[in-house]
Amino acid sequence: MFIGLNLKCTNDFFRNYGKNKKNNYGTEKDKIYKEINKYVGENNKIDGTQILNDWFPDLRSDVFISHSHNDLDLAIGLGKWLEDEFGLNVFIDSYVWGSADKLLEKIDKRYCYQDETGTYNYHKRNFSTSHVHAMLSTALMNVIDKSECVIFLNTENSIDYSDSIINNNTNSPWIYTELIISKLIRKKKHSDYRPNGYLQKYENLNESLQILYRVDLEDFIDITQEELLKWKFESSKPLDDLYKIIVSKLVLLNE
Repeated sequence: MFIGLNLKCTNDFFRNYGKNKKNNYGTEKDKIYKEINKYVGENNKIDGTQILNDWFPDLRSDVFISHSHNDLDLAIGLGKWLEDEFGLNVFIDSYVWGSADKLLEKIDKRYCYQDETGTYNYHKRNFSTSHVHAMLSTALMNVIDKSECVIFLNTENSIDYSDSIINNNTNSPWIYTELIISKLIRKKKHSDYRPNGYLQKYENLNESLQILYRVDLEDFIDITQEELLKWKFESSKPLDDLYKIIVSKLVLLNE
């Protein structure tokens, strides 16, 4: 990761942009769905490393979008805009999360379901969930580390603004995890992500349980939707053009 941006969207431009637009998000995920039997070896043991390689492949992207589950349409619209306008390769984390849900369902049906009661074994279910979520965390660390730019969609769905005293709370453990990862992983030069140029182509399960996590956005640079829309494709290195906008903004703020 080279830089993190804290994007506040003030209107529905990106949501509307993504409507009626064909996108390929999720197609790679669909390709890697496999039957769990493939990974079961002797003594009924599961090959976790092979699952990680197949279900959460080692993906690279120019931009990683971190967002609330309820902002999926906003994330897709922004991702499609980045692809159409700048030819950037965008990774939207919901599709990794989708893989985790599907994988966990397959494992639980085979190992945790109790035919005699029609329920799932509580302890086995906790054990399987911990393994799959560890795989997901590993996959997120890999893709964030290999993404040049991380954009956090700062909306009322991702950040709880109801407390006027304590700011920047989120009830999403995955947003919290992604932002912590982006803070702790190595920071690299943007040139490190471009050995051959750009990569150009061509959770709301129980509303009664609210657990808040304080998120640290200190290392993220604030950018508004209006500022982002001023970004024009003026060179063969579009992210560099974006960084120029950010640098000029910081200079004005410090004057």
